[in-house]
This record gives sequence, C-alpha cells and structure tokens, in this order.
Amino acid sequence: MAKPNPDSIWLYNPNFSLAILAAILYAILMAIQFWQTVLKHKAYYFIVVLVGACLEVGGYAARAVSIKHQNQIVSISMLLNITILVDTIVTNNDINSLHMHSSPLLLFSLLCLLQQGITS
Repeated sequence: MAKPNPDSIWLYNPNFSLAILAAILYAILMAIQFWQTVLKHKAYYFIVVLVGACLEVGGYAARAVSIKHQNQIVSISMLLNITILVDTIVTNNDINSLHMHSSPLLLFSLLCLLQQGITS
C-alpha cells in the first residue's frame, strides 16, 4: 500500500474512482427517488428526503474534490459540512418507518403543503 502524501489532510490514500462511482450510483438512486416522489406518487411532503439524497450526491462529489485537492482545508471542510447536513436530514426522517409521527421533518413539510393547499 502506498504511503499517503505528507501534505495531505487524509491519513490514508483515498480512492478517487470509488468516490466518483458512489456519486454516480447515488445520483441514479436519487433520480429514481425523484421520479417516484414527484412524478409517480406526487408525494410532495417527501421532498425532504429527496433533499437529503441530493446532499448525499453532493457529499460524494465533495469527497472526490477533496481527494484531488488533498492539501486544501476548504475541500475537506465542505465535505464535512455536507456530511453533517445529510445525517441530520436523513436520520430525522427515519426512511424505514411508515409512521409520520416518527419523522418530524416529513410532518412539518406535509403541514406546510396542507396549509398552502397543494395536496388534496
């Protein structure tokens, strides 16, 4: 195994191609989720989870950028900020649960849409 760059923020040699592959796979899954949420079921209250999926793709893209610019603190801080946002959004939504009371962000977005009269 190759030694990491001494000027690098990373303590190991991260794999650029794996970061790109993960970003592409998450982008495909995000597109499927967009189709199901917005076009097929018109479940606009579920957009919050779609935002989390977008941030997940952005996180892997930021990881690829930080791999190419290992000596810049801005790229790693961007990656860490996106990762924290994704964790906050996705864990608050509890995707595996079908109960609305267990996901406060979904409930809040549904209430906002109901107040605007978008949902039937």
